[in-house]
Amino acid sequence: MGSRTGHVAGVARWSLLRWSLAWAGLLFLGEALAADCAVALARLVSIQGSVELQRARSAQWSAADSDAELCPGDTLRVGPRSRAALRLANESTLRLDQDTTLTLGEDGARISLIQLLRGALNVITRTPTPFRVHTPFVNAGVEGTEFLVRADTDSAQVAVFEGMVSAGNEFGTLALSSGEMALAARDSAPRRERMVRPADAVQWALYYPRIIIPGQGDEAALQEADALARRGRIGEAFARLDAVPPDARSVRHGIYRAELLLSVGRVDEARVEIGRALAAEPRSAEALALQAIIAVVRNEGARALELAQEAVQSAPGSAAARLALSYAQQARFDIPAALAGAEQATQVAPDDAIAWARVAELRLAQGDLDAAVAAARQAAGLEPGLARTQTVLGFAHLTRIETAAARQAFRTAIELDQADPLPRLGLGLARIRDGELSAGRQEIEIAASLDPLNSLIRSYLGKAYYEEKRSGLAGSQFDLAKALDPNDPTPFFYDAIRKQSENQPVQALQDLEKSIALNDNRAVYRSRLLLDSDLAARGASLARVFGDLGFNRLALVEGSQAVASDPTSASAHRFLSDAYLAEPRHEIARVSELLQSQLLQPISISPIQPQLAEDKSFFLPNAGPARAGFNEFNPTFLANQIRANADGMVGSRNTYGDQVVVSGIQNRTSFSLGQLHFRTDGFGPDAALRRNIYSAFVQHSFSEKLHAQIEAREATINRKTRFYEHDPNSYYTQQDDTETRSIRLGVNLTISPQLQAIFSGIHQRQQQSFFTNQLIRGNPLLSEFSELRRSHTEASTAEVQFLGNGTGISFIAGGSYFSSRAHNHSTYDSDIYEFPPLDIFTADKKLARNIYSYLYLKQQFYQLQFGVSMEDLRELGAERRKINPKAGIIINPTPSLTIRAAFLQTLKRPFIANQTIEPTQVAGFNQFFDDFNLTFSRRLGIALDHKLSPNLFWGGEFTTRHLKVPIPEDRPQKERFHRIYLSAAPVPWFAASLGYEHEDTQWYPGTSPAGFIDIFTRRIPIGASFFFGNLALQVNSSFVDQRSKLAFLSGGPDLLEQRNRFGITDLLVKYRLPQRTGMLTVGISNVFDRRLRFQDIDQANPRFAPERFTFARLSIAF
Repeated sequence: MGSRTGHVAGVARWSLLRWSLAWAGLLFLGEALAADCAVALARLVSIQGSVELQRARSAQWSAADSDAELCPGDTLRVGPRSRAALRLANESTLRLDQDTTLTLGEDGARISLIQLLRGALNVITRTPTPFRVHTPFVNAGVEGTEFLVRADTDSAQVAVFEGMVSAGNEFGTLALSSGEMALAARDSAPRRERMVRPADAVQWALYYPRIIIPGQGDEAALQEADALARRGRIGEAFARLDAVPPDARSVRHGIYRAELLLSVGRVDEARVEIGRALAAEPRSAEALALQAIIAVVRNEGARALELAQEAVQSAPGSAAARLALSYAQQARFDIPAALAGAEQATQVAPDDAIAWARVAELRLAQGDLDAAVAAARQAAGLEPGLARTQTVLGFAHLTRIETAAARQAFRTAIELDQADPLPRLGLGLARIRDGELSAGRQEIEIAASLDPLNSLIRSYLGKAYYEEKRSGLAGSQFDLAKALDPNDPTPFFYDAIRKQSENQPVQALQDLEKSIALNDNRAVYRSRLLLDSDLAARGASLARVFGDLGFNRLALVEGSQAVASDPTSASAHRFLSDAYLAEPRHEIARVSELLQSQLLQPISISPIQPQLAEDKSFFLPNAGPARAGFNEFNPTFLANQIRANADGMVGSRNTYGDQVVVSGIQNRTSFSLGQLHFRTDGFGPDAALRRNIYSAFVQHSFSEKLHAQIEAREATINRKTRFYEHDPNSYYTQQDDTETRSIRLGVNLTISPQLQAIFSGIHQRQQQSFFTNQLIRGNPLLSEFSELRRSHTEASTAEVQFLGNGTGISFIAGGSYFSSRAHNHSTYDSDIYEFPPLDIFTADKKLARNIYSYLYLKQQFYQLQFGVSMEDLRELGAERRKINPKAGIIINPTPSLTIRAAFLQTLKRPFIANQTIEPTQVAGFNQFFDDFNLTFSRRLGIALDHKLSPNLFWGGEFTTRHLKVPIPEDRPQKERFHRIYLSAAPVPWFAASLGYEHEDTQWYPGTSPAGFIDIFTRRIPIGASFFFGNLALQVNSSFVDQRSKLAFLSGGPDLLEQRNRFGITDLLVKYRLPQRTGMLTVGISNVFDRRLRFQDIDQANPRFAPERFTFARLSIAF
């Protein structure tokens, strides 16, 4: 018994000793394999197959782990049918091909050295510190570029995709630029060649999505190989397939082997396997499907669609064929068809996890988040280890602003498939969303290295560089994306934003027009391929591009078509709002489009300029305290941050102004705080303007479906003006002191991907003092008369609207309720001593209700728009009920020609701040003007807009309005407005515009605010813009011929006819500060100091300065 016990104890001691030695060996090996340098030179970010690492002071090779750090002297070896990716400490990314061996090092200047012993590596580097790549036959000196180096047994080559590389050896040196390559054989100088198909050089680095998963009905070898491959054991997977005797291998065996080869970039070998399968089975759907996937990845869209359709025809029940067709249709930006194809794949193969993951991806791309998550969970239940499922869930979390969960999902997807670029892109966007721009950009660079020919990833990498104010790199990425996929609107859109912000509006216009042509002829780009919703960039103000060129008419055309194409787009409404800035009497439309944009937008860092929501600016064009419109210094990524914009201006006539806006975003909440101050002594006697505005805006996203916002505003205006100065017998002065406080609540609810509801509620309090003093000469009984009106008004309005958007059809339906109560005190006084001042106290109440419905029918070459509204108005004892039909048509006989026509009938109802969420236009014709309340009007219009070339545009518009104005009874009024315009940008540094405008307004006597009965104006506007570096010069001239008829309020003839002819020139010089930090503007209105007596129809927004006015403005972005 004792001996047995001793034996057991000895065995236990021996076992303990063995385990101790094993753990010591593992610890020693771990230390040997661990990075032993103070600062690592590189980190492994992607491994496929066999990747081994040898430390500098070790002769032992061991399997490398993902995220392993490499030090100087370490050597990395990539085995057959394997790939890897490295991230260097200098922020360069290296993609390593199979059979590649390299050693890392540094020279004395800490310049990174890469000794490429054999194989190939693709490099993306943006480091300001050069590094070098050495091969046995040629060396490459790198300074911020993308290039490939390959070292074979007897030669080496360097191929440059973007930037500059120095390639040399002891026999000579070449400076290579984009599209060039150098070949160097043993003992010879490098030889320059031109790359015919650059994509062929990096086809080994591309990512090919899976469409085939072996099922239970497949042979055991396929199932076992697939299980090994999903665990990263690629070499063992190939070994298991190769273990099957050649004469026992089925066609499906070869097809799966081809897909496995594609997963590690061996496309040539995969083509051989596909060829064998087609030789054995000429109409093999899966073989054809794999050929389609290869064409998709290589951006050969037409070929991909042809092969995928052939695959489906060959075997309609093949899930792989349906999935290949889905990818081919997505490559052509037909997301609905791509989704339908993926859903058909799930119908023919309900247990195919890849098909369900594909459905989830495309449902999310269409904004159907709940359905996407449901499909992703279905895929996860069928195959828990599928990386694409985690990627879709990551983007779903990102859409919900659950960035921590999104990061975890993306990291899980990366672990499951380290070669997939999409989770890397998603992780980069999530980090940027959390305010980590540099870290997020690095992830997107890794994504680009994992799929170098992916146009969309290149576009997002360009965006990241743009945000870092590295414009040259951003432009190179956009150019590369354009070359990779000329049919993708994404890079053209983003490059237009970049060029506009860098004083290149002509080039920006060309890219913008190209993006419109590629994006279903819509002026506002919406991401249709990526799962990211791309919120911030869709808010970029495209109207600013047209404004910089002076092409305001073109902005109106594009803006109205954008809204008609997608009434739910916040960007389209903001685009149109900014386009209305230059249009007289469009203030109701402008502030209403702004309100609709705010209600439809997700949370955004876009600052809300205090002046934008005010319907009456009283500022001269371009001469306010801040440049109105969307701020071009805004970021294109949505990220947690705080930003500030400050404007200050000074001008003649004792003019000063400033505006400061601070905006920020934190997770689900965004805010904007602003203030504006402006003062001027104005023009002529008794003229002055003082203005102050304070605003606060907060928006919160309760979920991806529910957003709420609240906005508070306070505005004061003190304005004094003299009128009738050209009437020799009468003039009067007015002084308006108004204080307004308002609060607005807005809600946006997404009911389904095709249906949204928005709500707007506004409450306003206003106190106004309005003093009029009239001097009448030549009247012996009355020479002076004054009126003082004081009022206190409280008003509330509530509006609700439903917006539906489907394929070929959309609708808008809603209604509003308005009520107000005012208490008025009027005092009348005159110089007739027998009559003391007269005080009158009144109270009035206004009530307005309306409902409306608009229908948009969209076909390929035309769009029909129908609408009807019903108003029920009560004001000052009068009641009006009216049903108002509206109809419009937009015809596009060719992509460059647009013909529009509309009939509009409206009944002017009261608004708060002149804002409403009812559609403001039909077929591009505005329906809301600054008429008196209860005014009934009919408008008929026709227009033609033609793009003769990408840089030449012309068009015309002809409209008439017939009105009945209730003062106090219905009085007729007629307005006619016709215009023709021509705009051209013949060279990158110059743009010009020419037009003719005919405007005629006829009033019934006594119904005009200023006593006119007819104002007839003909105007020829001419504009020229010049762009040199950061400097822009704009010259705008107008030749005006105006005739007016005025009814006297004093003795003399019944009418005074006046004719004014003049020419006026305005000059504007703008200098953009470096790194998009701001702009300095110097302007002169009425350069030649022409004394004008121009009667402006829209006196609250004057078009011309009656005397010379000079100003300077500085805008700074922080």
